[in-house]
Amino acid sequence: MSHTSRQLFLVSVRRSYLGGRSSHCSILNKSLGGRRFSSQQEKIEQESEIPKSLSVDQALASSRMVLDLIRFGVSGVRLETLHQRSLEIEDKWSQALQVLVSTQAHCAVGFGYPPTSEGVMMYRQHLAACASTAPAETLDELKSLDLQLWDEVLLRGFSLPPRTISLEDARNFSSRVAALIADKQDLGTELMAQMAQLPESEDKQTKQLRIIQRAVFSMQRQVASEFGFDGPNGYIQLQAALVHHMADPVVLHTTNSIMHTISSKTGLKLS
Repeated sequence: MSHTSRQLFLVSVRRSYLGGRSSHCSILNKSLGGRRFSSQQEKIEQESEIPKSLSVDQALASSRMVLDLIRFGVSGVRLETLHQRSLEIEDKWSQALQVLVSTQAHCAVGFGYPPTSEGVMMYRQHLAACASTAPAETLDELKSLDLQLWDEVLLRGFSLPPRTISLEDARNFSSRVAALIADKQDLGTELMAQMAQLPESEDKQTKQLRIIQRAVFSMQRQVASEFGFDGPNGYIQLQAALVHHMADPVVLHTTNSIMHTISSKTGLKLS
Protein backbone atom coordinates (compact mmCIF):
# COMPACT_ATOMS: atom_id res chain seq x y z
CA MET A 1 0.00 0.00 0.00
CA SER A 2 3.26 4.92 0.31
CA HIS A 3 1.96 8.41 0.42
CA THR A 4 -0.82 6.92 -1.63
CA SER A 5 -0.94 3.82 0.55
CA ARG A 6 -4.56 4.14 1.57
CA GLN A 7 -5.91 4.87 -1.91
CA LEU A 8 -3.70 2.36 -3.69
CA PHE A 9 -4.42 -0.30 -1.12
CA LEU A 10 -8.08 0.14 -1.97
CA VAL A 11 -7.06 -0.08 -5.62
CA SER A 12 -5.43 -3.41 -4.88
CA VAL A 13 -8.49 -4.55 -2.97
CA ARG A 14 -10.63 -3.83 -6.00
CA ARG A 15 -8.19 -5.40 -8.44
CA SER A 16 -8.07 -8.58 -6.41
CA TYR A 17 -11.80 -8.97 -6.99
CA LEU A 18 -11.93 -7.86 -10.60
CA GLY A 19 -10.94 -11.16 -12.18
CA GLY A 20 -7.33 -10.45 -11.31
CA ARG A 21 -4.36 -12.75 -10.97
CA SER A 22 -5.11 -14.00 -7.50
CA SER A 23 -6.57 -17.50 -7.70
CA HIS A 24 -7.19 -17.43 -3.96
CA CYS A 25 -9.47 -14.41 -4.36
CA SER A 26 -11.21 -16.02 -7.31
CA ILE A 27 -11.90 -19.09 -5.21
CA LEU A 28 -13.26 -16.91 -2.42
CA ASN A 29 -15.56 -15.11 -4.81
CA LYS A 30 -16.78 -18.31 -6.39
CA SER A 31 -17.36 -20.28 -3.22
CA LEU A 32 -18.59 -17.55 -0.89
CA GLY A 33 -19.47 -14.44 -2.83
CA GLY A 34 -20.74 -15.69 -6.14
CA ARG A 35 -24.20 -16.96 -5.32
CA ARG A 36 -27.31 -15.00 -6.16
CA PHE A 37 -29.95 -14.15 -3.61
CA SER A 38 -33.19 -15.96 -4.27
CA SER A 39 -35.21 -13.06 -2.97
CA GLN A 40 -34.90 -9.48 -1.77
CA GLN A 41 -35.78 -10.68 1.73
CA GLU A 42 -32.87 -13.14 1.70
CA LYS A 43 -30.55 -10.33 0.65
CA ILE A 44 -31.80 -8.13 3.49
CA GLU A 45 -31.34 -10.94 5.99
CA GLN A 46 -27.82 -11.60 4.72
CA GLU A 47 -26.85 -7.92 4.95
CA SER A 48 -28.25 -7.70 8.48
CA GLU A 49 -25.75 -10.36 9.55
CA ILE A 50 -22.71 -8.34 8.44
CA PRO A 51 -20.76 -7.15 11.52
CA LYS A 52 -21.19 -3.55 12.52
CA SER A 53 -17.89 -3.48 14.43
CA LEU A 54 -15.03 -5.59 15.76
CA SER A 55 -14.45 -6.26 19.43
CA VAL A 56 -10.96 -5.96 20.86
CA ASP A 57 -10.64 -9.74 21.00
CA GLN A 58 -11.78 -10.07 17.38
CA ALA A 59 -9.37 -7.36 16.23
CA LEU A 60 -6.45 -9.09 17.92
CA ALA A 61 -7.49 -12.56 16.76
CA SER A 62 -7.96 -11.55 13.13
CA SER A 63 -4.67 -9.63 13.09
CA ARG A 64 -2.83 -12.66 14.46
CA MET A 65 -4.49 -14.89 11.86
CA VAL A 66 -3.38 -12.65 8.99
CA LEU A 67 0.18 -12.54 10.34
CA ASP A 68 0.31 -16.32 10.78
CA LEU A 69 -0.89 -16.94 7.21
CA ILE A 70 1.80 -14.62 5.86
CA ARG A 71 4.49 -16.00 8.16
CA PHE A 72 3.67 -19.72 8.14
CA GLY A 73 0.89 -20.36 5.64
CA VAL A 74 0.06 -20.44 1.97
CA SER A 75 0.15 -16.63 1.72
CA GLY A 76 3.82 -16.65 2.62
CA VAL A 77 4.45 -19.31 -0.02
CA ARG A 78 2.70 -17.11 -2.58
CA LEU A 79 4.95 -14.19 -1.64
CA GLU A 80 8.04 -16.37 -1.98
CA THR A 81 6.86 -17.51 -5.41
CA LEU A 82 6.30 -13.89 -6.38
CA HIS A 83 9.84 -13.08 -5.23
CA GLN A 84 11.22 -15.49 -7.86
CA ARG A 85 9.30 -13.95 -10.75
CA SER A 86 10.81 -11.46 -13.18
CA LEU A 87 8.46 -8.49 -12.98
CA GLU A 88 8.67 -4.73 -12.96
CA ILE A 89 9.13 -3.68 -9.35
CA GLU A 90 5.86 -1.73 -9.33
CA ASP A 91 3.95 -4.80 -10.56
CA LYS A 92 5.66 -7.00 -7.99
CA TRP A 93 4.66 -4.62 -5.18
CA SER A 94 1.11 -4.43 -6.49
CA GLN A 95 0.86 -8.22 -6.56
CA ALA A 96 2.31 -8.47 -3.05
CA LEU A 97 -0.49 -6.19 -1.89
CA GLN A 98 -2.99 -8.46 -3.62
CA VAL A 99 -1.63 -11.41 -1.63
CA LEU A 100 -2.12 -9.41 1.56
CA VAL A 101 -5.63 -8.40 0.55
CA SER A 102 -6.69 -11.96 -0.20
CA THR A 103 -5.24 -13.07 3.15
CA GLN A 104 -7.25 -10.43 4.98
CA ALA A 105 -10.33 -11.44 2.99
CA HIS A 106 -9.87 -15.06 4.03
CA CYS A 107 -9.65 -14.08 7.70
CA ALA A 108 -12.44 -11.48 7.52
CA VAL A 109 -14.88 -14.07 6.18
CA GLY A 110 -14.38 -16.03 9.39
CA PHE A 111 -15.70 -13.02 11.31
CA GLY A 112 -18.80 -12.61 9.16
CA TYR A 113 -17.62 -10.18 6.47
CA PRO A 114 -18.60 -10.86 2.86
CA PRO A 115 -15.82 -12.02 0.49
CA THR A 116 -15.94 -8.88 -1.63
CA SER A 117 -13.80 -5.76 -1.95
CA GLU A 118 -16.39 -3.91 0.13
CA GLY A 119 -16.22 -6.63 2.78
CA VAL A 120 -12.46 -6.33 3.10
CA MET A 121 -12.62 -2.54 3.28
CA MET A 122 -15.37 -2.77 5.90
CA TYR A 123 -13.23 -5.15 7.94
CA ARG A 124 -10.25 -2.76 7.75
CA GLN A 125 -12.42 0.20 8.73
CA HIS A 126 -13.75 -1.70 11.73
CA LEU A 127 -10.22 -2.75 12.66
CA ALA A 128 -9.08 0.88 12.55
CA ALA A 129 -12.10 2.00 14.57
CA CYS A 130 -11.37 -0.63 17.20
CA ALA A 131 -7.75 0.48 17.40
CA SER A 132 -8.77 4.11 17.85
CA THR A 133 -10.72 3.31 21.03
CA ALA A 134 -8.71 0.37 22.35
CA PRO A 135 -6.84 0.46 25.67
CA ALA A 136 -3.19 1.44 25.39
CA GLU A 137 -1.96 -2.11 25.89
CA THR A 138 -4.22 -3.44 23.14
CA LEU A 139 -3.26 -0.62 20.80
CA ASP A 140 0.41 -1.40 21.33
CA GLU A 141 -0.20 -5.05 20.46
CA LEU A 142 -2.17 -4.16 17.33
CA LYS A 143 0.63 -1.84 16.22
CA SER A 144 3.18 -4.55 16.90
CA LEU A 145 1.21 -7.07 14.85
CA ASP A 146 0.93 -4.58 11.99
CA LEU A 147 4.67 -3.87 12.03
CA GLN A 148 5.43 -7.58 12.05
CA LEU A 149 3.02 -8.10 9.16
CA TRP A 150 4.73 -5.60 6.88
CA ASP A 151 8.14 -6.90 7.93
CA GLU A 152 7.05 -10.37 6.83
CA VAL A 153 5.77 -9.05 3.49
CA LEU A 154 9.18 -7.47 2.88
CA LEU A 155 11.05 -10.58 3.98
CA ARG A 156 9.00 -13.23 2.19
CA GLY A 157 8.22 -11.26 -0.94
CA PHE A 158 11.45 -9.33 -1.44
CA SER A 159 14.14 -10.61 0.99
CA LEU A 160 14.47 -7.09 2.34
CA PRO A 161 14.78 -5.71 5.89
CA PRO A 162 12.39 -2.95 6.97
CA ARG A 163 13.34 0.72 7.03
CA THR A 164 11.60 3.69 8.59
CA ILE A 165 10.71 7.19 7.49
CA SER A 166 9.77 10.11 9.72
CA LEU A 167 6.34 11.70 9.56
CA GLU A 168 7.90 14.95 8.35
CA ASP A 169 9.63 13.17 5.49
CA ALA A 170 6.46 11.24 4.67
CA ARG A 171 4.59 14.52 4.34
CA ASN A 172 7.35 16.10 2.26
CA PHE A 173 7.51 13.04 0.03
CA SER A 174 3.79 13.12 -0.66
CA SER A 175 3.96 16.84 -1.44
CA ARG A 176 6.84 16.34 -3.89
CA VAL A 177 4.98 13.60 -5.73
CA ALA A 178 1.82 15.72 -5.86
CA ALA A 179 3.79 18.62 -7.34
CA LEU A 180 5.35 16.40 -10.02
CA ILE A 181 1.98 15.07 -11.07
CA ALA A 182 0.43 18.54 -11.14
CA ASP A 183 3.30 19.91 -13.27
CA LYS A 184 3.33 17.10 -15.84
CA GLN A 185 1.40 18.69 -18.68
CA ASP A 186 1.22 15.63 -20.94
CA LEU A 187 0.20 13.20 -18.20
CA GLY A 188 -3.31 12.73 -19.54
CA THR A 189 -2.12 11.96 -23.07
CA GLU A 190 0.51 9.51 -21.80
CA LEU A 191 -1.87 7.60 -19.58
CA MET A 192 -4.60 7.30 -22.16
CA ALA A 193 -2.05 5.98 -24.67
CA GLN A 194 -0.90 3.40 -22.13
CA MET A 195 -4.47 2.41 -21.41
CA ALA A 196 -5.10 1.76 -25.10
CA GLN A 197 -2.24 -0.76 -25.07
CA LEU A 198 -3.67 -2.86 -22.24
CA PRO A 199 -5.31 -6.20 -23.10
CA GLU A 200 -8.84 -5.91 -24.42
CA SER A 201 -9.82 -8.79 -22.15
CA GLU A 202 -9.52 -6.52 -19.09
CA ASP A 203 -12.61 -4.55 -18.12
CA LYS A 204 -12.51 -0.77 -18.16
CA GLN A 205 -12.34 -0.32 -14.39
CA THR A 206 -9.38 -2.70 -14.06
CA LYS A 207 -7.55 -0.84 -16.81
CA GLN A 208 -8.18 2.50 -15.13
CA LEU A 209 -6.87 1.25 -11.81
CA ARG A 210 -3.72 -0.15 -13.41
CA ILE A 211 -3.02 3.09 -15.25
CA ILE A 212 -3.51 5.20 -12.13
CA GLN A 213 -1.15 2.93 -10.21
CA ARG A 214 1.48 3.23 -12.90
CA ALA A 215 1.29 7.01 -12.91
CA VAL A 216 1.65 7.34 -9.15
CA PHE A 217 4.35 4.67 -8.85
CA SER A 218 6.37 6.31 -11.63
CA MET A 219 6.37 9.67 -9.85
CA GLN A 220 7.18 8.03 -6.53
CA ARG A 221 10.29 6.39 -7.96
CA GLN A 222 11.52 9.73 -9.29
CA VAL A 223 11.34 11.23 -5.81
CA ALA A 224 12.33 8.25 -3.63
CA SER A 225 16.09 8.77 -3.90
CA GLU A 226 15.74 12.30 -2.51
CA PHE A 227 14.72 10.67 0.77
CA GLY A 228 17.48 8.06 0.80
CA PHE A 229 15.54 5.20 -0.78
CA ASP A 230 17.53 4.29 -3.88
CA GLY A 231 16.81 1.76 -6.59
CA PRO A 232 14.12 -0.92 -6.77
CA ASN A 233 14.82 -2.24 -3.27
CA GLY A 234 14.67 1.24 -1.78
CA TYR A 235 11.38 1.85 -3.53
CA ILE A 236 9.86 -1.27 -1.94
CA GLN A 237 11.19 -0.40 1.51
CA LEU A 238 9.78 3.10 1.15
CA GLN A 239 6.36 1.76 0.24
CA ALA A 240 6.28 -0.39 3.36
CA ALA A 241 7.63 2.37 5.59
CA LEU A 242 5.03 4.89 4.44
CA VAL A 243 2.17 2.52 5.19
CA HIS A 244 2.54 3.47 8.84
CA HIS A 245 1.81 7.15 8.07
CA MET A 246 -1.17 6.62 5.78
CA ALA A 247 -3.71 7.83 8.35
CA ASP A 248 -1.95 11.17 8.88
CA PRO A 249 -4.33 13.99 7.86
CA VAL A 250 -1.69 15.84 5.84
CA VAL A 251 -0.63 12.73 3.93
CA LEU A 252 -4.26 11.77 3.39
CA HIS A 253 -5.15 15.23 2.07
CA THR A 254 -2.21 15.15 -0.33
CA THR A 255 -3.18 11.67 -1.48
CA ASN A 256 -6.69 12.88 -2.29
CA SER A 257 -5.30 15.85 -4.21
CA ILE A 258 -3.09 13.52 -6.26
CA MET A 259 -6.04 11.37 -7.22
CA HIS A 260 -8.10 14.45 -8.07
CA THR A 261 -5.31 15.76 -10.30
CA ILE A 262 -4.98 12.47 -12.18
CA SER A 263 -8.74 12.28 -12.59
CA SER A 264 -9.00 15.82 -13.94
CA LYS A 265 -6.13 15.29 -16.40
CA THR A 266 -7.36 11.95 -17.74
CA GLY A 267 -11.05 11.59 -16.98
CA LEU A 268 -10.20 8.35 -15.16
CA LYS A 269 -11.93 7.84 -11.85
CA LEU A 270 -11.55 5.59 -8.82
CA SER A 271 -15.24 4.90 -8.34
